[in-house]
Amino acid sequence: MQFFKGRGNTVAEMHGVGQNLAGPNGERIGMTMAQARVARRDCRAGRNLWRGMAVCTARGTRHVELVFSIPGYDGPLDSLPSARDLEEARLQRIVWKAQS
Repeated sequence: MQFFKGRGNTVAEMHGVGQNLAGPNGERIGMTMAQARVARRDCRAGRNLWRGMAVCTARGTRHVELVFSIPGYDGPLDSLPSARDLEEARLQRIVWKAQS
């Protein structure tokens, strides 16, 4: 787990990168988007360090994001990869954001 400080010395985000962690619907690092039952419509294109990745909202949540990368992806980095490319996407990180 990685913790990122927020305002007033609180935790703003927690990032899970280990295989022992599970997301709110049982998502595990290394799962494909299909295994995690994530739809492309629930995703946006990643920015900055996550360029070329899909950042998706976990089913039934507003404060948990799932970050998927595509091994060997060489397509556009500033837009969401195609549905076909996303078939190969693997979960890399689970991000819990503090509720505001």
